[in-house]
Amino acid sequence: QRWRSFYKSGSAAAFGPVGPRSSFGDCSSTPHRRAANKSLTFALDAHLPSVTPRFMFKLLLKTCIALCLVGLCTHGARAENAVVAVAANFFVTAERLSVDFAQRNPPFTVGLAGGSTGKLYAQIGAGAPYDIFLSADAERPELLEAEGAGEGRFTYALGRLTLIRSVPAVGTPEPAMPEIVDDIGAALPSQLGRITLANPIVAPYGVAAMQAIAKSDRAGELEAVLVPGNSVGQAYSTVVTGNADAGLVAFSQVLDDRARADADTSRELLFAPLAPSLYEPIRQDAILLTNGTRNSAALAFMDYLKSDAARQIIKASGYTLPEG
Repeated sequence: QRWRSFYKSGSAAAFGPVGPRSSFGDCSSTPHRRAANKSLTFALDAHLPSVTPRFMFKLLLKTCIALCLVGLCTHGARAENAVVAVAANFFVTAERLSVDFAQRNPPFTVGLAGGSTGKLYAQIGAGAPYDIFLSADAERPELLEAEGAGEGRFTYALGRLTLIRSVPAVGTPEPAMPEIVDDIGAALPSQLGRITLANPIVAPYGVAAMQAIAKSDRAGELEAVLVPGNSVGQAYSTVVTGNADAGLVAFSQVLDDRARADADTSRELLFAPLAPSLYEPIRQDAILLTNGTRNSAALAFMDYLKSDAARQIIKASGYTLPEG
C-alpha cells in the first residue's frame, strides 16, 4: 500500500530525486515518465522485504539443508541392504543364511543374485552393483583381489561332489549305489544314458566332475555321453526331471531337495558322494567387493559368515567347513 501511494502522489521523496534532471532521465514528457516509473519499479522490487538478500540467504540455506538430509536418508537406506552374488550350488544355503542374518542383525538385510561362478565374475567385471561375491571356487575371488576390485577374501565352505540318478518312484527296481564312489564308471550301469554336469568353463563343480571322470576306467565312454548344463543347478534339474540318467552335482543340492516340501515325489533320487581323492578340493571363497566397502550391511554379513551360527547352517547344508 505504501508503494501504491508513492506512485499515485507522483512523489519520490522517500526514495530519492526523480525529476527532469534525475538519474532516470527527462521525465517531463509522458513517455519519459513511463520509462522512469518502469525503472523505479525495478529499483523498488529490489527493496521489497520478500526478496531481500537476507531472505534469499535463508532460503538457500534451508534448501541446502533439505538436500543434505535427503542424501543422508538415501545413503542410510542403501547401507541397510547388501546385494550378494551367489554361486548356483550355494544359493539355497545362502537363502537360509540371509534369513538368519536378518533376524540377528536388524535392520540389515541381504538380497541374493544367483548364477554360475564364471557368469557372476563376468558381471562383476562389467560393473554389476554387487557388494559381496560368494564364489564356488577360489580362483575368481583371487583374481578380483589382484585387480583391486575386492578385499577381505576368505574360504567359507568346501564343496562336495556327488553322483546322482533319478528313477521312477514306483515300478522300477532300485539299482545299487555304493556309499562312496571310488570310480564313477563302476557305479553306473554298463548301458550308459546321458550324463550331465555343470559346464567346466564357467562352473568349478564342472571342473571337479571332469577330474573325477578322467580317473575312471571308463573315461572315454563317459565323456561320449556328457551333456553340460550352464550351472550346477541346471545340471541337477536335468537329472531330477528325468532328462538325463545321471549327473555329477553338489552334495548340498541333494540335501536341499530332500528338505523341500514341494519336491517331486513321482521320482526317486539315488545318490552317492564321490571320494575326495577323485577331484581337487572345491574351495569356495567369499570376497567383499569395492561397492560393499562402504556398506554397513555388507560388512556385517561378511563377519556373520565367520560366526558359529553361520558355520552350523553351512555344515548342515552338506558342506565341509574350512579349518579355523
